[in-house]
Amino acid sequence: MKRLLYSVVVFCIAASLHAQSTGQIEFTIRYYDKAIYFSNSTVQVKLEFFNDTPDPVRFKIAENRFYSVDFDVRSMKNVPAVRSRDFVISRTTDEPVFFREVSLQPGERFGFVETLNLYVHIPGPGLHILQAVLFPELYRSDSSDSIVSNALTLTIHPGSTESSDDVAIDIETGIALAHAALPPDEVVDF
Repeated sequence: MKRLLYSVVVFCIAASLHAQSTGQIEFTIRYYDKAIYFSNSTVQVKLEFFNDTPDPVRFKIAENRFYSVDFDVRSMKNVPAVRSRDFVISRTTDEPVFFREVSLQPGERFGFVETLNLYVHIPGPGLHILQAVLFPELYRSDSSDSIVSNALTLTIHPGSTESSDDVAIDIETGIALAHAALPPDEVVDF
């Protein structure tokens, strides 16, 4: 038993040293403005990178972020969301990719907000799992080095964010209700 415990401790120390020597970063996502989401909602996600290693970490962020970041949205049946047209065209077009190199010193954070709708079509109502993927040396192919973020649940409610043109009708009188500027005491009397 002691031998097994000793080998587990040695493995954990070796894994920790390997992570420090390769300069791994902590990559997390969260909703930027958490709301009730519908199929036509705009979903904004904040991506944040944190260097918790003792060494500086460098990675590239492309001007067109489709080459640096990707989102994976899957239903509970493990069905992936459909990619947006702009995302597919951008990734398959043969053009130069401009980027900047980001250097994070130990303890530093770097983050930005991305709109999920630019990457995938928001799926229909239901519960979905959302993850982001970072390509530290930019996306070149499906075998490019990547770092996967934490997973978030994305709940899409039935309905729409569009306002309805239906007019509210007073049940007792049958007259269309209209907004009226009333003082608070008249509202209470009403």
